[in-house]
Amino acid sequence: MAVQRLRVTVSDGRAPQEFDAAALRAGVVIGRGDGAVIPDVLIDDGKAHVSRQHAELRLVGDEVQLVHRSSSQPTVLNGQPLTQGSPAVTLRDGDKISITSFQLQIQILRAPPPPAPAPAPPPAPAPKQVPAQATGGTIRLSAPSTQAAAGDAQRRPIIWPVAQPGPSQYLALLPIIFQVGERSDAPGFLARYLKIFEEIWEPLEQRQDYIDAWFHPATCPEPFLDLLARWLGIEFLPGTPLERRRGILVHAPTLHEQRGTQAGLLLAIKAYTGLQNEVKIDQTGNPHTFRVQVPRSSGVSEDWLAAIIELYKPAHVGYYLELF
Repeated sequence: MAVQRLRVTVSDGRAPQEFDAAALRAGVVIGRGDGAVIPDVLIDDGKAHVSRQHAELRLVGDEVQLVHRSSSQPTVLNGQPLTQGSPAVTLRDGDKISITSFQLQIQILRAPPPPAPAPAPPPAPAPKQVPAQATGGTIRLSAPSTQAAAGDAQRRPIIWPVAQPGPSQYLALLPIIFQVGERSDAPGFLARYLKIFEEIWEPLEQRQDYIDAWFHPATCPEPFLDLLARWLGIEFLPGTPLERRRGILVHAPTLHEQRGTQAGLLLAIKAYTGLQNEVKIDQTGNPHTFRVQVPRSSGVSEDWLAAIIELYKPAHVGYYLELF
């Protein structure tokens, strides 16, 4: 079955990242990156133990392969270290990759098999005929109405199940006198009543414990990214992919610090487009004018590049955009 998506879950508590088949064919880079390179899966222990491009996930045919790139630290797959020069290894669903202190869980999502044809419905039962006492003829009896049965089901009350069976853990926090008579196999009124508050408060407590993950670009939930971007003063262009938006927010402090400079514009173009060494910026013979050169083979549209330049260039400066 063909690979549809690959899900990577990092052990630091961030939201899982997913990559489609097109991204896997181009190569999914794992590393810490730097000012010029934005890896697809960002891991950084702050000690430079993780290489800028430590490893790569690539789709070859119908197989996902792991390629080790680092020359200093190994990549460990299911306890087996891969070092420089190791051949590419085919991954299986559930494999675990270790890079320094980071653990990465791999899930390979394949296309489901075609559904089996539905069995033919059984023939409808023949209508029963009952002798009529009054006329001596027959009375035709039809099957019960399915619409009436559905209506009865809709009128039944819905009882929401308890998320976790058993009494509330809050019961153990009360004085012992309130726990007398409560059983784990048949919780009483107080245990069930406390369960209501437990189901409301425990998710909120868990969210508070991990609130810092909401404010990091790599772990921020996708619906919260636009709000985080507004807080950081970053404007996304329409159609910017999810992982690239995360990369832009990672570079937000540097983009603001270098805004209006050649280095800042170069970083912005690379962050928004995913291009690296293909972008060139140089001066022209005219004052207050510069030239941006991007290869046409990069696939980035001229309108997209112009929108990025307008966002990050000084207002009084003109430019030439060349796709060669």
